[in-house]
Amino acid sequence: MKVFLLVFLLALAFLTSCCLITQFLATIARRKLPPTGKFTEVTGGKIHWTDNGEGETILLLHGLGGNHHNFNYMIPELAKHYRVISIDRIGSAWSSRESVDFAGITTQAEAIADLVDAGWEASEPELS
Repeated sequence: MKVFLLVFLLALAFLTSCCLITQFLATIARRKLPPTGKFTEVTGGKIHWTDNGEGETILLLHGLGGNHHNFNYMIPELAKHYRVISIDRIGSAWSSRESVDFAGITTQAEAIADLVDAGWEASEPELS
């Protein structure tokens, strides 16, 4: 029983340390890479998005585990001919998600539809 308790306490200490280190690294990352776009409130959270160029609109959506920076290499060229909107899906990068209930593909699509319906209304970037 003592061995089990010791192993449990060591595992708990290890997981707590990992959590603290992750939060520390996230704080450093936020300071080095602040949001560069705008924010819009949507169902389930807040979407961070960037707006470049003029003309017909192209909306760039990243995949699982991505963020709006996935498109940095192509935005300057596209922006020569189009308005390019690049978003962080709710729960990714600078976008926030109210809960894990909004992580599914349907709720992600609804949040993006809310952003489009909002007509690209936004508030200024928030620094956390």
